[in-house]
Amino acid sequence: MKLRERYRRLTLLNKICFWGAVLAFPSIILTVYFRCIPSSYETEMLERTKAVQNQTASRILSPDQKRIIIKRIKVFESGSLSIQVVASDIEALQFARNLEALFKTAGWEVKSLAITNLVGYGLDIWAGSSQSLEKARAISEAFDAAGLDARISNKGVNFDNVIITVGSKQ
Repeated sequence: MKLRERYRRLTLLNKICFWGAVLAFPSIILTVYFRCIPSSYETEMLERTKAVQNQTASRILSPDQKRIIIKRIKVFESGSLSIQVVASDIEALQFARNLEALFKTAGWEVKSLAITNLVGYGLDIWAGSSQSLEKARAISEAFDAAGLDARISNKGVNFDNVIITVGSKQ
């Protein structure tokens, strides 16, 4: 009986607040429950975000990749090359600097690291003479063994040096 007496003494505003809270409780639980289950839109947005992050992530050579490349290109201890980077791509420049350090570690002479106006994706290896073509093939095979895609081109090129062009990330 005491509960009924207390309830009767409540003002109208208190009664409205009390019943509002009682009725809101299930809706709060349902909201929390359904919020924990991602919608298809949220799932799609998460997948797109991960895809963009993967595309913009830096190309980094693992220690195993470095070891494989160094082992294969060390055959040409007197090797020399130049590295070019596509303009306005910071990620490509960082990767080119990593390649420069890798080739220097292998005993190669890196004549230059320059920015070029060429536009491209991935790694291109340019060779003009038969000697540089042999070195370019060795570099390409080393990159392939390490899981990097590289293309060799020697058409219309007339120089004795090997040039690696680092393009934007694909």
